Amino acid sequence: MDGYRALLIERGVRVTSQWRKVHEQCADDPRAEACDRVDQLEVFQALATELEKEAAAAKEREREVRLRTERKHREARSRVQGPGSRVQGPGSRVQGPRFRAQGLGSRVQGSNQGLGSRI
Repeated sequence: MDGYRALLIERGVRVTSQWRKVHEQCADDPRAEACDRVDQLEVFQALATELEKEAAAAKEREREVRLRTERKHREARSRVQGPGSRVQGPGSRVQGPRFRAQGLGSRVQGSNQGLGSRI
């Protein structure tokens, strides 16, 4: 079964690989012929699970590095700005009151019509 596992790794099995396609590609290899089909499937599933765990761990490491870098940048900005000032990033805008122009337009038109009918 170790030979079949080595074969799968040589053929470049990934997390997204499908058993049917991998089995067809490896069918003519003597290492695959020496192993029962059920055992081949078990080896494939174990390898896919292992690759999935490795991918998840790599993704988590990347996330931790990104968070650490972001935290360092925030701390550096706060040291430059001083302890009492608030640092605003590109996504935080100060917004004033919002006005609704939709209702205002209909009232103006209605009042003009009323004046026109009086004259």
